[in-house]
Amino acid sequence: MRNLHQTDLHRLTMKVATWQRDSHGLFDYEDNSVKRQIFTTKYRHYLIRLASGDVEMKRVRDPLPENAIKLLYINPEQNTNSGNNN
Repeated sequence: MRNLHQTDLHRLTMKVATWQRDSHGLFDYEDNSVKRQIFTTKYRHYLIRLASGDVEMKRVRDPLPENAIKLLYINPEQNTNSGNNN
């Protein structure tokens, strides 16, 4: 059995699929232009959409590009154990 470092316990991997806005925000299963990306992080990030429509992850401490839209705040170190509310 592999010994896990503390940082290994707080790694987040996300599979992201994006598509053009002309689909009224709904996922079009027949559209072949879906862009799929995988992001992995151990640090706090924002998932952002650029003016071009591309999606990127930027560290919280780094400045965001102009006109970037924050989609999601990611904190892999946040305790999500619902059984422990202390």
